[in-house]
Amino acid sequence: MREASWPLRHALIYPWRFEQAQTMNEVREELSRHQFFVLKPREDMLVATSKARPGAVIFVLWRRDEGGGELLLIQTHLGWYSQEQIDFFVRVFEKNAGIRVLKRDVFLLKEEDEDRI
Repeated sequence: MREASWPLRHALIYPWRFEQAQTMNEVREELSRHQFFVLKPREDMLVATSKARPGAVIFVLWRRDEGGGELLLIQTHLGWYSQEQIDFFVRVFEKNAGIRVLKRDVFLLKEEDEDRI
């Protein structure tokens, strides 16, 4: 296994809207059904990670209004996905969650980005 030089590889923010799922509880049920560990620390928030590679990628969904909210995707040093792979897997995640993910705002965290820490 390779040594991590930095524990966070990516931090990506996406706006999202409800689609097939219409509530946070429905999103939670869909993700659980599709092999995700899911926590609901607050009524307006879900935290999830895949059972296939727990901890490699962490998804935090915030509900900001009646229609949806923001998705924070964090790839840790346990993940090896490229930006292109993440973009593809976000589309899979949205189908599994029953939401629609919109255009992302990107914050790529690298070791040299010390001014953002």
